[in-house]
Amino acid sequence: MAATLSSINAAIMAALTPLQCPDGGIVADSRPFAYVGHWCGEITRERGVDPEALAQFPCALLHWPGEKNSNGGDLTTMDGDGEDAAQSDWVVYVGVEDVRGAESLVVGASGVPGALALSDLVIGALDGLLIDGLLRSGRLYYTGAAPFVVARGKWYVAALTFFAKRSPDRVAPPDDAVPLLGIDGDVNLVETRDDDDPENPVDQFVAETWVPVSVSGTVYSLDTGLPISGVTVSIVGDSGTVATDADGEWTLETQGSRDVTVRCLASSIRPTQTTVTVGASELSGLVMYGVAPSTFEAILAGVGVIEDPADGAVFAFYDPIDTAPAGFGLTLTPSSGTWIAPDPPTLSTTTSANVGALFVANITPGTVTMAPTAPGGSAVALAAHVSASQVVTAGTISFLPCDWT
Repeated sequence: MAATLSSINAAIMAALTPLQCPDGGIVADSRPFAYVGHWCGEITRERGVDPEALAQFPCALLHWPGEKNSNGGDLTTMDGDGEDAAQSDWVVYVGVEDVRGAESLVVGASGVPGALALSDLVIGALDGLLIDGLLRSGRLYYTGAAPFVVARGKWYVAALTFFAKRSPDRVAPPDDAVPLLGIDGDVNLVETRDDDDPENPVDQFVAETWVPVSVSGTVYSLDTGLPISGVTVSIVGDSGTVATDADGEWTLETQGSRDVTVRCLASSIRPTQTTVTVGASELSGLVMYGVAPSTFEAILAGVGVIEDPADGAVFAFYDPIDTAPAGFGLTLTPSSGTWIAPDPPTLSTTTSANVGALFVANITPGTVTMAPTAPGGSAVALAAHVSASQVVTAGTISFLPCDWT
């Protein structure tokens, strides 16, 4: 975010404030100023310093005399956007009061610093100060110092000048940009620019870009049928993750026009994932079920199957799950694993009546192609957004919804 006049002022005051002694404290070499504040008007022999600083010497008063555009708006891009570089000037008035004479005012005395020592302290606190949002180096720079007004035997005020470069806010041009979908090109090697048939090969490159596509869904419990909150959902290979909300819902963005594997992790369920086909536009309504570890182990125990943690598993369900008739099945290529249909557990490869779900346990990790089968008179197909090629990983249940009529 670009620096503003307010943010520059706040940064300078934050650097000056530690030089002020605490209220009621004793002025010390490291905190010599009795008052640090802002300059609010002209200092002249007749008027003196600001009323706020009276009886509060030594003082340091910050003043903003103005700023000017230093590039005239000439820095402009081809699409019409541009950047202004403004030089913002700042002055710190260092005031000293000492009725003992010029020597005490300028040089100081034992335990009482004069204008020169106080000026050095301010310069050391501000010169090169890093301020967020400034242009180029991001620093405030010291430019000079001079006596501003002096009253012999009374007070002495020095003016210390600084500047900072910033980019002020400006009206943004209309955004008529379109997505860059790719760049094709080649790089001719040495001495081949004018050779239509170079001996050296040509290095070719393709730079691909993509527009994010939204993928969203809901995670339910297979045991209760209720949404599960707090499940960490990710897309394998992408860096982002999201937790399901109170309704079990989640949304992620990813690259479209490809198959992606969506993974769900939580302490209350077995790791679950599914490979879905994402098009060029939003994919929503992805339903996934989480299976409690105890439920999965009970199913395996019911049919005398010992789970191999180095292998994976598949959970296929025929939507709507509670009305699917018996006889639905699933074909795996390459064929592997042990078929388990819940309620009651059985080594059948097809569903039982009104329990439209199948488990396939102990599948060797890798890519497995799956095709649903249906009993006579019924039609079945993988859900439109699901890929037939499922990536099965160790210890993970791959989720496979099937539509039937």
